[in-house]
Amino acid sequence: MIELLLTIHVTILTTILLSMLIPYMKPPSSYQSFQIYQFFGSLEKEIQTSQHVYINDDTLSIHTLNGDIITISQYQHVIRRQVNGRGHDILLRDVQTFTITEEEQIHITIETKEEALFYDTVTLFQSG
Repeated sequence: MIELLLTIHVTILTTILLSMLIPYMKPPSSYQSFQIYQFFGSLEKEIQTSQHVYINDDTLSIHTLNGDIITISQYQHVIRRQVNGRGHDILLRDVQTFTITEEEQIHITIETKEEALFYDTVTLFQSG
């Protein structure tokens, strides 16, 4: 009888603890992952077809072959795209941090509000 009561007690405690932990164990949605990888792909294409690329304070400036200047930057919790300082095309939502660094390659890091971390590297083609 004591074993049965102990087993029921452990089962109830485990159920209570699991029900409290489940909301914190939610993985990032696959839809959001798809959006971020799609963003990485389109950004890489835009960088590879550009004339010059500059990075200043986590803002990416892309100088196109037709003379436009495209800027990609974080504005509040979105990543936006502007052409020649105009517009507000939202590329990604629910972004906590957006970091761009350049060494020999361009490194892009995105952390979402759910604290999921995404990373991409773009190699610049040298003309010449």
